[in-house]
Amino acid sequence: MDLFPTIVNATGGDASEYELDGLDIMSMLNEGTKTPHDKIYWEMDNQTAVRCGNYKLVLNGQLEENEPAQDEVFLSNIVEDMSEIRNLAYELPEITRELKQAALDWRNKLENRWKIEFADNYKNLTGD
Repeated sequence: MDLFPTIVNATGGDASEYELDGLDIMSMLNEGTKTPHDKIYWEMDNQTAVRCGNYKLVLNGQLEENEPAQDEVFLSNIVEDMSEIRNLAYELPEITRELKQAALDWRNKLENRWKIEFADNYKNLTGD
């Protein structure tokens, strides 16, 4: 998350002393520079999403909460189709492949880090 490194650096600290996935975005806030991210990732329930340029790809996307996923892979151009009605996944296979792989890599990195650093902390709580 970008909040921590931004605050640390703004208050005179050095965010590079920490292992972070976020970036300092102070110049974006103060000077209106572009985002330092080439891709932005997020998740909600079983959905994983990535935004890159004009494109947004969602894996297991749900239109309504507690409903089944509408599409396994949904790619939209959020500039031309702000309502995200048209799935471009089959029309733009290269972009779909690239963003799907990026989303899966990001998700796997999170899962692996959880297993290595945190999962053992919860074994005693669940009786395992």
